[in-house]
Amino acid sequence: MKSTLQRIEEIKKNGYRLDLGEAINAIFENYKKIALLSGAVLLLVAIAATVVFGGFAAFFLGIAALTETFTNISEGIPLTSSALIVNLMVSIVGYGLFAPIAAGIIQMAHNAATNEEFDFGTAFVHFKTTYFKDLFLSAAIVTLISSGIGTLVQLLTVYGIENFIFVGTFISGLISILVPLFTLVMIPLIIFGNLNAFDAIKGSITIVSKNFWIVLLLIIIFFIFAMLGIIALCIGIIFTIPIFYSMQYIIYTSALPIEEVNELDEIGRQF
Repeated sequence: MKSTLQRIEEIKKNGYRLDLGEAINAIFENYKKIALLSGAVLLLVAIAATVVFGGFAAFFLGIAALTETFTNISEGIPLTSSALIVNLMVSIVGYGLFAPIAAGIIQMAHNAATNEEFDFGTAFVHFKTTYFKDLFLSAAIVTLISSGIGTLVQLLTVYGIENFIFVGTFISGLISILVPLFTLVMIPLIIFGNLNAFDAIKGSITIVSKNFWIVLLLIIIFFIFAMLGIIALCIGIIFTIPIFYSMQYIIYTSALPIEEVNELDEIGRQF
């Protein structure tokens, strides 16, 4: 059996087949099986994150300072340098801790596709697996790159260095779009391909770049679909966002079909 890295090397040379129509149908079929349960997970996580991070912020900054910060944001007043750095660090930790949950929802997508059982707890299973470290690290790296330049531009604004603000803002905006796009299948590469954080990031770049325009079209199509959830009292978007996890799964399996291990064959090899 070829390793994931060997198969990625083959994709570098030969590419892989990703048909737009087939992918859309497969993604919708998979999404219908996980929509309600994964949406409930995201709703719970959103509530818990609001309570936890809001509580920490109120504890360390105080209610008055927290209120002032939100007021400044709403009025477009630049944050202080310390607030910007804290915001970046919180984002890195937050996305790092959310990565295992995203992995759990993608695991739901896999179980749904292979007719295996899954439940609410499946979304949190990767907090207990050996993949947790690489999931956290990969998400932290991606967040640092995609948000770090934007934070740097804002810091330059705070200190009155405005010579390259326009160019910096454009570059940071472009990076914040391209980095998540090219690392789209990073998480499946970790939990299904057994890659470490750095190899998963590099592997995802290879897979996305080989069918860049089709992947981009899929993202645009399902972004529009996800936004339709806003119509349902805004909370509906919680139940349309999971389609992105089905999309990641289908794109990954198009490039690297998951080989099911036959337990009898494995026993035979051992003896």
